[in-house]
Amino acid sequence: MTQTMGAVYTKIKLTNAIDEALISRGLLAPSLLRTCEVDALVDTGSTYFLVISPEILQKLGLRIIGQQAAKYADGREDTVGVTEALFIECEGR
Repeated sequence: MTQTMGAVYTKIKLTNAIDEALISRGLLAPSLLRTCEVDALVDTGSTYFLVISPEILQKLGLRIIGQQAAKYADGREDTVGVTEALFIECEGR
């Protein structure tokens, strides 16, 4: 009998870290904080990357600030954009 593994998803909250810093300094109204909650596919082997869609990038107001080589779990390699900082909250942490 062959068993296949299923995809694992979890809800995460993404927050624009620059907005958070500006709010803490009193330079941005808290109501303008850009956040996004999504169901994320968990890749237990990934230690360096979080891949977000262009729509989420735009919703959070992040810019691409560089490029980085990435290797996916299926062996593919690609060059991906690196964004400005964001906070990732998963299961309250």
